[in-house]
Parts: sequence; C-alpha cells; structure tokens
Amino acid sequence: MEEDNNSYCFIQFKCTYPTNPNEDLYVSGNIKELGNWDIKKAEKLIYNKELYYHTSKNWKVKQGQEIQYRYLIFYKGVFSHWEEGLKEFENRALKINKSYMIVVNDKKGNNI
Repeated sequence: MEEDNNSYCFIQFKCTYPTNPNEDLYVSGNIKELGNWDIKKAEKLIYNKELYYHTSKNWKVKQGQEIQYRYLIFYKGVFSHWEEGLKEFENRALKINKSYMIVVNDKKGNNI
C-alpha cells in the first residue's frame, strides 16, 4: 500500500536558548522521532554562531497529531536538567495541521 504524502508534514526545531560552556541543548518529546521522552534518545541541536540552536534534520510527522516536547540541557555529554522558564510538568505543544514544512522557532521560557 502506497503512503499518502499529503497526510504528513516535515518539522524542524530552532531555539534561542543561552547556554554555558560545555553545555548542549537537546529536544525530547512524545513521539518516536523525539525519543518518546527517553532522554537517551533525545535529539541534539546544533549551535549556530547567530546564537540559536537548530535540529540537523527534518522529521516526517503525521498531520493532525499533537506533539508535546521540551528542551534539555546536557553538560559535558551528561544529562543535567530540563529547560528552565516553564512551569513544573508543563510541556511545549504543537498541533500539526496542513502544511508541508513547519519550523518551530522557540525562545527560552516561551511556550507556543
């Protein structure tokens, strides 16, 4: 059975988040592509010299799906803490509607 590409969307994450030396920013969430909340499977974001981080790839996700996600900080390659600026147990959320490509553009502490 052939897959209907119109029912999928590509997503990429971009985040302005100040970090300290030896810290890296990751993203994790409630879908397989973001590790299903397993920090060992979280996706590392790439630091850009323009002071933001971004994912190195685009993920194909099903339209109509709600993605919950959160950023994590690793220090020298080891998990340190979840992002600051959100309420305890609060996740960021994104509803995937009809669009071919979505670039999520976050900042520290803002919830879209």
